[in-house]
Amino acid sequence: MSGQEASLDIIIISFGSADIIESNMLDVLKCEKIKKIIIENNPFHKSSKKLEKYPNLHVSVQEENIGFGSGINLATSQSDSVYNLILNPDIIITLSEIQKFLFYAKNESYENTVLWAPSKYNHGMQSKNFFVSGSILLFRRQEFIETGGFDENIFLFFEETDLCKRILEKNLRISTEADISFDHLSGKSSPTDTKIEIFKNWHFGWSKCYYYRKHFPNIKKKAALCIFINYLMKYLFSFNRSKSILNKAKACGAWAFLNGKSSRECHINLI
Repeated sequence: MSGQEASLDIIIISFGSADIIESNMLDVLKCEKIKKIIIENNPFHKSSKKLEKYPNLHVSVQEENIGFGSGINLATSQSDSVYNLILNPDIIITLSEIQKFLFYAKNESYENTVLWAPSKYNHGMQSKNFFVSGSILLFRRQEFIETGGFDENIFLFFEETDLCKRILEKNLRISTEADISFDHLSGKSSPTDTKIEIFKNWHFGWSKCYYYRKHFPNIKKKAALCIFINYLMKYLFSFNRSKSILNKAKACGAWAFLNGKSSRECHINLI
């Protein structure tokens, strides 16, 4: 191992995800030189504490689910490194790929670059609406904090889209790297459960409305209303029961937003 990892801390947001984290990132967990910060958002599922058997790994179990963005912000406040790397629990990546990722960031030719992502997860060209996926993100911690971190009004979904838009509006740069190799077991970050899927989709509907209201004020309520109607129609006219349930959850999230509810007011028992 080279000495370059000393400037990197890894952040993982868990929701009862200890087993998949251990399965996907074993050599990363074993690395003594990299600090791993795990925010456990399921207070009733403290299995992540067992991961503290690995060196330089710290688990913070929350009293309630504080959401993805708030969890990342909390972890950055516990970090003292130059760089932070966000990894979803369902990301499979080796230590050598993380070393390569950090090398690219340290040798970045553009001084105003603050965030790096694999190019397989970029969306669009470098424009004001460019964004990258939050499942694997490397950033300079101080600049992330100065940008405002993740918007804690958002509980889940669109937090990285919002962050990217704010970064670019400050004339800072996002870089994508083509040869970072990893696998993403999409949707496997937490145990599979119908209630969890409904919960996620409610937040998708709410957060989509919030994002458009925040960044496109000229279309404000009209955008949120269109989002609600779109998912309502998909719910009403779908012949696939499982998709219908999830579209209903998205419509309920959008409706909650339209009625002034915060992202913390998700009542899946009413869906």
